[in-house]
Amino acid sequence: MFDESWTDERGDRVEYTEAEKLARRQRVMERLQADGAREIHTYSSLGSVLVVATHPQVRGAMALPEVFRVSVSCADDDREFCDCGRLRVEQCRAHAFCGEVFGYPNCREPLTLAGCTRAEVCTDSMGRARDPRGVMWQFRSGCYPDQPGWKPLGSAIDMVTGEPRCPGG
Repeated sequence: MFDESWTDERGDRVEYTEAEKLARRQRVMERLQADGAREIHTYSSLGSVLVVATHPQVRGAMALPEVFRVSVSCADDDREFCDCGRLRVEQCRAHAFCGEVFGYPNCREPLTLAGCTRAEVCTDSMGRARDPRGVMWQFRSGCYPDQPGWKPLGSAIDMVTGEPRCPGG
């Protein structure tokens, strides 16, 4: 999706004209075509395009200032684009469609980067999981790392406080 407005020096929201919207969409489409994307669909809305392409074919266009938001559907054969589990933990932030997952190792402070997830919506629910080394983690996001070897364990509720707990924590 493309921005449909911008903020001026006074902080006011200013709508792009139809000609400006068309030109912005055209710049994105030209970049997609230059990078090898061939299946680009436009609709009556000047605020978006649908592209069927590989990650290398859309990566450049996604970085353009005209692009406000990207929604992704992944094909089984495009692992580079959507497989957050293949990334090393420190690579999560650099990937366009993988989010960082933070948790508490051994169910204790400090909050630590645990891995990446492709999940688009995480909740506020507590959960526990074991990492590949067997260490118990507590997560407050409802999401767990997609990296191989993680075993979600659900939540154990302390019957006195009603808070999720970890054994021995």
